[in-house]
Amino acid sequence: MNQNRFFTVAITVIFLLSIVGCMKTEQSNNNKIQVYSSIYPLQFFAERIGSHQVNVHTIVPPGVEPHDFELTIKNITNLNEADILLYNGGGLEPWLEKNLRSLKDDVRVVNTSESITDYTDLNDPHVWLNPLFAKQQAAAIKDAFIVRDPAHKSLYIENFEKLSKELDQLDQEYQLMTEKASQKSFLVSHDAFGHLADRYQLKQIPISGLSPSDEPSPQALKSIMEQSRNEKVKVIYFETLVNGKFAEVVQKELGLSALVLNPLEGLTDSEISNGDDYFTIMRKNKAQLAQGLGVKP
Repeated sequence: MNQNRFFTVAITVIFLLSIVGCMKTEQSNNNKIQVYSSIYPLQFFAERIGSHQVNVHTIVPPGVEPHDFELTIKNITNLNEADILLYNGGGLEPWLEKNLRSLKDDVRVVNTSESITDYTDLNDPHVWLNPLFAKQQAAAIKDAFIVRDPAHKSLYIENFEKLSKELDQLDQEYQLMTEKASQKSFLVSHDAFGHLADRYQLKQIPISGLSPSDEPSPQALKSIMEQSRNEKVKVIYFETLVNGKFAEVVQKELGLSALVLNPLEGLTDSEISNGDDYFTIMRKNKAQLAQGLGVKP
C-alpha cells in the first residue's frame, strides 16, 4: 500500500468512526428525558434526581434576575422540544405562565410549588429557601420523572431519598444555628426570605418587595429604618443579582455593616466557576445569617 493510499484509508476510517460516535451520542441523548427548568434550584433538584437519565436546561441564564426575565422566540422553540417543563410557580414566572398555551400538548408542565403543604404566604414564591418546601418541590420532580420514564423508577426514588436526607440535614443545621441567635430580626434588600424566616421563627425586614424592582416609598423607607433601629439591627444583607440602591441608603443612614444573603434564584458565572451549588450557597447563607443574628462561633 503506497503512502497516499494509506492516508486516504486512515482518514476514511477516522471519518466513519466520528460519525458512529456522533450517532451513539445522539441516540444516548434521545433516550434521556429532556428537561427545562425555569430557575436554578429546580435544575439542581432535577439533576440530582434524574442523574444520567436526564438532560436539564435552565431557561434563565446565569447572572440574570428571574423576576423580570422575558422569553424569546428561541426560548419558546426550545421549550417545545422538552419532555418536561419545571417551573416554580407562586407568581415568580409570569413571563412563562402567559406562554404555556403556546407549548405542544406532549410537553409535561410541572408547577413544583403547587402541592406544597403548610404554604402560609401564597404571595411569596421563594419556597426553595425553606429546605422542607424544597423537599416537596423535589418530590414533584421525582413524580414527573417516574410518569415519563417508569423503567427507571427505582433510580429516581433512590436519588430523591438521598436528596431528601440532605435537605433534612440542612434544615437541622439551620434550626441549631437559629436556636442560638440573640437577634431574631434581619434586614434584607429584597423580600425573598419570608419562608426561611417563618421556618426558623425569625423576622425578615425587607426594603424592596417580592420583586427587587418593587421600590419602597419614602414613607415606607422611613418606617423600615425606624423598625430597624427599634429592633437593634446591626447588619444589612445585600444580594448578588440585584441593584441595592435603596439598601445602600438605609445602610448609610443607620451605619450598618453589610453582608451578602443569596436568594438562590440563580447562580453567577463566578459561583459556577467556584463549583457552588444549592447546598454550598445555603450553607454560606447560614454562616452569613449567624453573624447578623449574633450567633457566637
